[in-house]
Parts: sequence; C-alpha cells; structure tokens
Amino acid sequence: MFVAQKKKEENIIEYVLYMWQIEDLIRSCNFDVKILSKTVIEKSPYSEAQKQELHEWYLDLMHQLEREGKTESGHLNFMSDIVDDLIKVHDFLIKIKQNQHYYKHYLKVAPLIDELQKNQQENTPDITCCLEFIYGYLLLRLQQKEVRQKTMQALQTITSFCYELAENYKDYKQGYLNLSDAQKN
Repeated sequence: MFVAQKKKEENIIEYVLYMWQIEDLIRSCNFDVKILSKTVIEKSPYSEAQKQELHEWYLDLMHQLEREGKTESGHLNFMSDIVDDLIKVHDFLIKIKQNQHYYKHYLKVAPLIDELQKNQQENTPDITCCLEFIYGYLLLRLQQKEVRQKTMQALQTITSFCYELAENYKDYKQGYLNLSDAQKN
C-alpha cells in the first residue's frame, strides 16, 4: 500500500506494473490473507499500525478482485481505468503531434509495438502491448530465466518510451493537457 501510493505519485507506469504484481500475488496466495500476512505483511519493515493498514489494504483488494470476478485473471477495474487513461493520453499526443519529442520517440518504438501486436489479440492498444511486455519481462526476471539480448534492447526502448508517457500522464492529471483539444483537430 505504501509502495503503491508512492509509485502512483511518482510514476504511473511503475504503479500499474506494481499493482498487476499485487493482483498476481493475491492469486498465488489463493486469496488467503493468512498466507499473505505470513509471507508479506509480517516481513515488512513497517510499524504494527502500518502492518494493520497493509493487512486491510490487501483484504480490500482481495474483495474487489472477487466482486469483479477476477480471481483467475484480469485486472481490477480501477487499474483498467488508469490504463485506459494512459491510452487516451498516448492517442492524444500522437494525434496532435505537438510534442515532437514524444512523437519521435513513438516512431522509434512503433516497429517494436507492431511486432508485439502480432502475438496479441486483435486491436490491442499500443500502450497495453508495452505494459504487458514489460510485465512479462518482470515475471521472467522473478523466475530467474535468461532473457535474450534482443529482448533486453527492446525492453530498454519500450521502457524509455513508457517513462516519457508517464511524465505526460502527470501533466494530464495536473491539468496541463486537455484531451478534448484532440477532438477539435
């Protein structure tokens, strides 16, 4: 919870990836708060009061996943909403082409995204492909599996692009980007 709050404030991409990991952690513990408590909460460096807050946070996430029917797979609705907002910001920046740095960065990453989309469901948004690629890498790293050099290079390019999107998302949330401007063009 505390890590999630910090990531949400600092970098929305890291927040999304972290929360996807939390969703998977809850599933891997079979929605058993006792297992989560023993393996995660009790080992955390927080005070007893903070551990209780963390416990409640995990319980709340468990209940949300259950209510939304996402016990086996899928992402919490509020997480999907954030990804949708990221997609909207991206689409806006691509459409207006006023942020030349972002647009040029996108042109560099577009062939990689096209390659990723070949392995995705039809019409998977660019940003979803990028996030899933980064998350897949993180899972491989957790499993201590070897990653090819070509994949590492693609990861570096995509991650850099996503960090730039995160900065633009921050501008959007602070009111510096008005997405309705895209409809005017």
